[in-house]
Amino acid sequence: MDKNKELAELLGLCWHECNYTVCDYCTENPDFTSDAGKVQLLRLMMERDDFEDFFDHIKGSFYNQIHLRKENMIPLDYITDTTGKLRDACLEWLKEKGEKG
Repeated sequence: MDKNKELAELLGLCWHECNYTVCDYCTENPDFTSDAGKVQLLRLMMERDDFEDFFDHIKGSFYNQIHLRKENMIPLDYITDTTGKLRDACLEWLKEKGEKG
């Protein structure tokens, strides 16, 4: 199964199996590897009640020299990667949780 389709279904989004990428009643199928798709995916994940758990699962950390504290962040390679690292991390995490599409 297409990973974008599988993730969209797990997130409760519409997915269209038609000759057109855009159907009259909905938006086009998401591509979670594109820049816009990664932002859309992050927003969808942040809307979830369990986002903090997901964030803990994927977060990186760095030592902020200015404020002398350790801060957490989404790893940069999830944001800059175009092969689907963020998509795959979300998909894996949702499947481990037993989410249903």
